[in-house]
Amino acid sequence: SIALAEYRVGFPFQACCDKAARLLNDLTLFNAATGRTIMNWNRIFRVNHQFPNPNPYVANGIKRKPTLFEVFPTAAVDVSNFILDHLEHFSVELLREHFNTTMIKQLNEEVKTNINFTEDSEEFQLVDRYLKNPPSYSTVGRWVGYLGFKREVSKKCYYVDGHEYAEQIEHRSRLTDEYLSVLEPRSHRWVHLSQTEFDDLKIALEDDKDGEKAKDMLDKVAYKFKGDDEKVYFEFHVDKHVRLQKIANDKYGAFGGRVSIRKKAEDKPVIIFGQDEAIFNAFLSRTHQWVDPNGRRAIMPKTVGAGIMISAFQSRELGWGIPITEDQLKEINAARANQEYFDKAAAIAVNGNTKKQPLESSPGILKFAYGKNGYWTGNHTILQTEDVIDCVK
Repeated sequence: SIALAEYRVGFPFQACCDKAARLLNDLTLFNAATGRTIMNWNRIFRVNHQFPNPNPYVANGIKRKPTLFEVFPTAAVDVSNFILDHLEHFSVELLREHFNTTMIKQLNEEVKTNINFTEDSEEFQLVDRYLKNPPSYSTVGRWVGYLGFKREVSKKCYYVDGHEYAEQIEHRSRLTDEYLSVLEPRSHRWVHLSQTEFDDLKIALEDDKDGEKAKDMLDKVAYKFKGDDEKVYFEFHVDKHVRLQKIANDKYGAFGGRVSIRKKAEDKPVIIFGQDEAIFNAFLSRTHQWVDPNGRRAIMPKTVGAGIMISAFQSRELGWGIPITEDQLKEINAARANQEYFDKAAAIAVNGNTKKQPLESSPGILKFAYGKNGYWTGNHTILQTEDVIDCVK
């Protein structure tokens, strides 16, 4: 209003702002020390169409650290971990209850046992204040917001394994080292060739497109050793060439190979199993559907429909699902009679008792109608694993 009334030649805009600053300072509504401050507000308003927030933290995009986290830095970690552990059903009130019943007692014990915290210290006074007046819902809500958590509309999402996390890469490296240097020599993955058999293989490779390259490779990877008959033999991994797997199948039969000559004498042979689950639904949604020339399309089911889950084991030696014959099944059930599961808690959770029941078929493949029979849990996997162990003993 001052600018509209007095802005003219001889009374510049800065003079209007100076007069406005004096009036605002007298009214104590804003701390507008000089007219230049108001001129700066005007520049900001012309660009952003709003005045700057008087709170310097908000105006500069800085999150003000809650007093609790300023005084007790580890409390931020504790609160964040609690939220992450209860993320599925988290609420601010849940955190508030946890703080008032658990965390405040821990903080009180900390200030009482630490000789550096006197009754005049900021830590002691803050704990005393929260004991007498527990933090409000809005205060706890600000803690949650400061830590970066926020509420959003629920939506479908995907679980991320974090395959490239540093700890995952380190674990993969250790697992690979153990697998290749310890477990692989104990597995039925190897074939031994005499000098004559090796020469015959090289002749056969001459007919292959990359025969010369394959021969050079086999010469490099061959492990040469003397057998009990003092003759020279060569050891190869069956995966080095498709012809080696065929030779191993013919020489050793069912397992398609033998253990390595480099296996330690005290180490037993091993069979490595893989296990995984998959879910199949009757009406699993597709990303696209056909539309007729008039724009009409089929109505999609509201749900994915009935579902079945399959949990299966497989190994190179025994194949998919661990096939067993009827006679083998009878022997396995006879050995299981009156036996109890090792993990009794898992057995009770699934079956209501610890006794092993007769198997009706190979446990290598289990079909589970989830929803109808509840949901597949880690307890089901434990019992299936114990059943598979009974079959391969």
